[in-house]
Amino acid sequence: MALSLVGLKVTLFFSFLVEALLFGLLPFFLANKLKATTRDRFLGISNAFAAGLFLSAGFIHLLGETHQILSEELPGTLPTALFLSSFGFLCTFFFEKVFFANYHSHGDAQEKVPLTKGEGGSYGTTPHTDSQGDNNHSNSASHPWVPYMLMIVLSAHSIISGIAIGVQSNIDGTIPLAIAILTHKWIEAIAVGVSLVRMELGRRFFLLISIYAIMEPLGVVGGSVLTLFVPRNATLIIEGIAGAIASGTFIYVATIDIMMEEFSKSRDKYLKTLFCILGYGLMTALVFAVPHEHDEDTHAFSLVQ
Repeated sequence: MALSLVGLKVTLFFSFLVEALLFGLLPFFLANKLKATTRDRFLGISNAFAAGLFLSAGFIHLLGETHQILSEELPGTLPTALFLSSFGFLCTFFFEKVFFANYHSHGDAQEKVPLTKGEGGSYGTTPHTDSQGDNNHSNSASHPWVPYMLMIVLSAHSIISGIAIGVQSNIDGTIPLAIAILTHKWIEAIAVGVSLVRMELGRRFFLLISIYAIMEPLGVVGGSVLTLFVPRNATLIIEGIAGAIASGTFIYVATIDIMMEEFSKSRDKYLKTLFCILGYGLMTALVFAVPHEHDEDTHAFSLVQ
C-alpha cells in the first residue's frame, strides 16, 4: 500500500471523527440555549426532519446500494436485499413490541430526565403533559432500549461505509468515496444528535454521540485490515448483507420510533410534515448528487473479474 494512500486514509480517519462529533453535538448546544417551550417545538420539528433523512437513508441509500451489490454478487431469483431489509424491520419490531414490551413505561410516562443539572439556562425538563388529545402517545424516552438500537443501526451503517474506504487500494478509488461520505455525514450527524437530544438521555447523550463518531473511523481501519485476509468479493457480500439488514432497521426507527411519536401530537403537524419531506428530499438529492460509496468498489472488482 502506497504511503500516500496511507496518509489519505489517516486524514480521513480524523476527518470523519471530527465531522461527526461537531455536527452530532450541535443540536444539544442549540437546544440548550432555547426556552423550554421553544426548545420542545424545535426538537419536535427537527426530529421530523431527522425521520425524513433516516427514511431516505434506509430506502434509497442503503437498500438501493445493497440491492445492486447483492444482485451482482449473489445472482438468482431471490431478491436477497429486499428479503434481508424486511427481515431487519421485523426483527426490530418484535424486539421492541414483544421481547422488551415490559420495559415500556406506563404510569411514569410523564417523568423526564434533564440533560444537564443546574438552575436557570440549564437544559432541564419538568414533568410534561401534552394538551388534550396528545397525551395518549408513548414518549420515546419511555423506551429505554431505543437510543441503543438507534446507535446499533447507525453504527452498522457507519462501519460499512468506513470499510468501503478501508478496502480501497488506490487514491483514485478512495477520493470519490470520501467525498460521498463527507458530503452526507454532517447532516446525518445532526439528525442523530437531534434524535438523541429528543430522547433526553442525560450524560449518556455524549457517550452515544462519541460511539457514533468513532464507528466510521473504525470501519476505515477494519476495511484496511480486512483486505489482508478476506477476498474482495466476500467483503462485498458481507457489506451487502449487513447494509440490507441495517436498511430495514433504519426504516423502522424512522417510521415507528420517530414519525409515529412526533405525529401523534397535534401541535405543528403541518410544519413537521414539511420538514419531514425536506429531510427525505435532501438526503435523496445527496444520494443522487454524489458517488455511491460502493460504485467504485463494484466497478473495480468487475474489472478484475
